[in-house]
This record gives sequence, C-alpha cells and structure tokens, in this order.
Amino acid sequence: MSSLFDKSAPTELCDGPLTTSYVGSAVLDVSTHSHVTLTMFYSPDDGTGLEVLPEVLIAGSAGESDDEWQPAVSTLSAGTPASGAVAMEMLATSYTLPAAGSRSLEVKVLGATSFRVRVRELGAPGTPGEATVYAVRSRLGA
Repeated sequence: MSSLFDKSAPTELCDGPLTTSYVGSAVLDVSTHSHVTLTMFYSPDDGTGLEVLPEVLIAGSAGESDDEWQPAVSTLSAGTPASGAVAMEMLATSYTLPAAGSRSLEVKVLGATSFRVRVRELGAPGTPGEATVYAVRSRLGA
C-alpha cells in the first residue's frame, strides 16, 4: 500500500546577495508533484523588503526564455459588471517580506513540469541584503 502523502527533502533554490531586478532561481522538477512549500529567509541591509514571484513551466514549453514561464499563482482584479458578466483581469501574484525574518508559503503546481522563483530586493539599497529560499515538493495521494 502506498503512502497518502509524499514529500521531498528541502532543496535550496537560491542563496546570496539580492539585486533590485528579478533574478531566477534554480529550476525544480515538479512533474510528479502537486505542491511546493517555500521557506524564505531574508536578511536586509539597506533594502526595504524581499519580493518573491513563484513561477511554473507547463508541459510542452522548453523553458528557454523568461516568456515561457508563468506565475504559479494568479490574483483576480476587481471587475465591473457589464451586460450580465464581470471581466476580471488575471494578475501575477508576488509575495513580499518587508523585514528581516522568515516565512513559509505553499504553492500548487498541478500540471506543471518545472518550478522556480524569481527574487528581488525592494527599495534602493546601497548594500544588498541576502535571501535564501528552500523548496519542499509534495504529492497528495502518492
């Protein structure tokens, strides 16, 4: 009988100094997983926060350019009713950690083959802060 829940050991996606532009992490194979739990550690210097954008690559994409990656999580804008329907724009969801510390976040990756995060430091830091991001892949109903 197989386990109803399976999870991997933590994998370090990125570690080191930050820039104010998004930088992509290492790529994680999630083709047989349903969720990724991220644990983020941020140690600022002059920056005002850490911004993390989880992204997935869907089967059939080569992943050779940033254009093929898409946000792992979308947020819907507030829409205005018109003609009996409400159009809501789908927006990329990023997460911020505004002070030194750590946080964890769960991201669904159903249907994705690969996962990564893009990170950047907010503000105008003279001296860059540092961040480390770990990922644990999990599968329900294994």
